[in-house]
Amino acid sequence: MKFILLQRMSALVLGVGLTVFMTAGVASAESAQTAKPVSGTASWFGEWHHGKSTASGEPFDMYAMTAAHRKLPFGTVLKVTNTRNGKDVVVRVNDRGPYSKKRILDLSYAAADRLDMRVSGTAPVTLEVVGDTGGRPLKDGQAFFVRLAEQKSTSATFLEQQMTRLIRVGFQDAATLLHTTDDAVALGPFDTFQAAQETLIRVATLHPRASIMMTDTSKARPVISAVAAAPAGAEAARRLW
Repeated sequence: MKFILLQRMSALVLGVGLTVFMTAGVASAESAQTAKPVSGTASWFGEWHHGKSTASGEPFDMYAMTAAHRKLPFGTVLKVTNTRNGKDVVVRVNDRGPYSKKRILDLSYAAADRLDMRVSGTAPVTLEVVGDTGGRPLKDGQAFFVRLAEQKSTSATFLEQQMTRLIRVGFQDAATLLHTTDDAVALGPFDTFQAAQETLIRVATLHPRASIMMTDTSKARPVISAVAAAPAGAEAARRLW
């Protein structure tokens, strides 16, 4: 009888200890929202892990914009900037890692590809928490966009071609979704990361290197306005509507 009791007590202590070990160091959602940008080294993982379960219970998708972090709550949205080339991408935390203490983040294959760090394997990055665990922007006036092309200056002809191609593959609302920012042509705005991710999947055949970005909505200009302002643009705008 004493032996059975000791077994049960040992199991209870082991269970409590395991729970403490698994949750130790995991930040709260509140602290994640107020965290300052952090710099360090990021790595990535892809095909070998594809389809396997992550720590959050989701299957790992190497083509989704996700990341593994040791402490941030699952669902937290991060802006990751490759400080070597200035490229950035927005990802959602859905796994734990990296195992190496020399690195601060593991990125999916797709995210690493957009940051141009796939070949090098690692890159110096800066992490900034930009969305809560529900995938909503932390700052008022910001929204998610799907970056189609990095263009600092775009002609009305190029923009009209983009809208036409999008409409042909099912984006009947392309005329209202397509915007330009200071450095990109993008679809949006989207209130949640999930909505942007779903659109990213839809547009992948046209833009295989599209990515998710975040910007102030005041900096996003409807493309339909640029097309209409060009010579013969009113007729082009009418056709697109």
